[in-house]
Amino acid sequence: MRWGILLARENGRELYYPMAYSMAFGAVLYAAAWLIGFFAGGGRPRQLRRLLGTRRHPVRPLAEMICYTVSGAAAGAVGALGIALYQHLSGLAESPGAPVIVQFLFHGYSRIYMVIAAGVAWTMLAVLTADLLFTGLTSYHRYGEADREWSARAAGFLAAAALGWLSFSAVVLYGPPASAAILGMVGGVAGLVTLALGNSAKTAALARQAGERLSLTTILSIATLIFIVALTILFSKIGRTGLDHAASVLGAEDRTDIKAWFAMGASVALIGVSVVASYWINVNRFSLHAVYRNRLIRAFLGAARASRRQTGKSHSNPDPFTGIDQADNLTLKSIWPPAGPGGGRCLFHVVNTALNVVASKNLAWQERKAEPFVMTPLACGNPFVGFVPTRFFGARRDGITLGTAMAISGAAVSPNQGYHSSPIVGLLLMLFNVRLGWWFGNPRSGPKFYRREGPLLSILPVLDELAGRTTDTGDYIYLSDGGHFDNLGLYEMVRRRCRFILVSDAGSDPAGAFEDLGNAVRKIWIDLGVRIEFDRLDVKPRQNPPVDSVYCALGWIHYPEAPEEAGTLIYVKPGFHGNEPPDIRAYAALHEQFPHESTADQWFSESQMESYRGLGSHIIGKLCGSLETARTAPGGRLDIEALAHSVTGYLESTRAQPPVVSDAADPRLTGVPGPGEGAHPPP
Repeated sequence: MRWGILLARENGRELYYPMAYSMAFGAVLYAAAWLIGFFAGGGRPRQLRRLLGTRRHPVRPLAEMICYTVSGAAAGAVGALGIALYQHLSGLAESPGAPVIVQFLFHGYSRIYMVIAAGVAWTMLAVLTADLLFTGLTSYHRYGEADREWSARAAGFLAAAALGWLSFSAVVLYGPPASAAILGMVGGVAGLVTLALGNSAKTAALARQAGERLSLTTILSIATLIFIVALTILFSKIGRTGLDHAASVLGAEDRTDIKAWFAMGASVALIGVSVVASYWINVNRFSLHAVYRNRLIRAFLGAARASRRQTGKSHSNPDPFTGIDQADNLTLKSIWPPAGPGGGRCLFHVVNTALNVVASKNLAWQERKAEPFVMTPLACGNPFVGFVPTRFFGARRDGITLGTAMAISGAAVSPNQGYHSSPIVGLLLMLFNVRLGWWFGNPRSGPKFYRREGPLLSILPVLDELAGRTTDTGDYIYLSDGGHFDNLGLYEMVRRRCRFILVSDAGSDPAGAFEDLGNAVRKIWIDLGVRIEFDRLDVKPRQNPPVDSVYCALGWIHYPEAPEEAGTLIYVKPGFHGNEPPDIRAYAALHEQFPHESTADQWFSESQMESYRGLGSHIIGKLCGSLETARTAPGGRLDIEALAHSVTGYLESTRAQPPVVSDAADPRLTGVPGPGEGAHPPP
């Protein structure tokens, strides 16, 4: 029997398509392309003898060529499968009981149409498969970030071209034979429904009523269960078809025992392939994290270097295809102590993330399901798992980068997400690899683990993520958005006993529920025994029509070590009160949720970005007071004490005047709160 795909069996004669020829052709083609690129880029024949990389050339040339050759063989295999599928469906169309859709697609000239429409798209699919396989096999290359970004961008173009060609050619070639009457009726009904309901207030009302009855998590859970059932049925059908085809090839259509043994063998083989592949594929790099991180780097770190390039203080060499310069991604350890002449004062970065403990055995943590985990230029960790030097954490050399830490801190989309975790929703996100978090070695497990860039076998953390078994006791821990534990970063500042804290609450809170602030204050009291009190928390949500209110609140932090000397907390929360500048008011008139639009919207327009920036400038102007106050400070800048005094003056100027009462009246009825009055410290 030749190695290939069985196409048909007629009158005892078997027709095979030689899979080996296609795989060999793809392997040779890709190997030749890699060699041409290698030598054209200045490579030397002697470099091909190295299996291991060096400091100057960290990518192993021979190993990379082997991976590229294997990827070419995979592309050839996908192409062979397409040819076999075409032949099989073409033969099926000749049988009397063929489905109507198959007869329509493979009838007369439609066979040529099928090759034109699907052939190009299938070829691009083969190339896309090769790119994805190569990206996975080379995921541990130290300097492979640029290659992965290039491959991802190229894959996007290939996928868009394939879908675009398939859709356009299908409409052009198969549109005329289709029934125009049916299409017209469907389009007409859809148009009438859209016209009737698209601008109707009833549509929004129905959506709100549905949202009130069922929470978003409940709706997603129900949808996920339906999807999993449908996916299971689909995979069962595919597996049964494959099993019947294999039994037909073996000539054992009626042998149930052979089918069972074949199914068991195929299952064991697939599990073995998965385990071996997980050794080569880094679970961290083969996810959406790199896409998210690279765009954050380009938007913020790259923009900072771009401003320095204009003054001649920085050099950059962005990739002409992706527009991303990997040199923009600094190591976290390199930003402290401050560089430059004299090493002047600068901010000390504390990146807030969440260590997911969805499967924690601590019964008191069944709601939070996460721990705080911080990354600074000096150390990374938390009091539960310990701290390790940043220069050794997450990489063999130089440690974690600032871009990676920043992306993890904003990794809101994650199968395991602290107190937001849902086992069913997490299962769906993991199946589609919608993951922005990162797996690190546990600091308590020693340098053998926390210096690695990812788990040794990627399949183990994948299964843990899939089943919601993340803990802080294993050799590897899973980090995600810091908001999955504390969205304000207040917890860690209080744990460090900071005497002055300025918090900007930029979360989406249109109802003014103070969920993030309440969550932080509660956990700080439970875990750290520190009380936080507010004199007046009078930050009102947006109303229609707008009402005047304040943008901040002043609080006091009562540390148990110094009960007589409270720390200062300035809590800033954006709002719309109708007295903002005209450009902000114009944007707010068109967007009812401003300034609390959903943070899921990551596509900022110019007007949106400028409106939020302008509102922030307006708020800080209110808090800082007049310029005369700033000029009185040393150096013409507001220091901490001056800022606290200015905020106090701003709040006092907005305080409602008490009504006039007689001497006999109870002063408590005047409504004037005394110091600390109105605050409700935890018991």
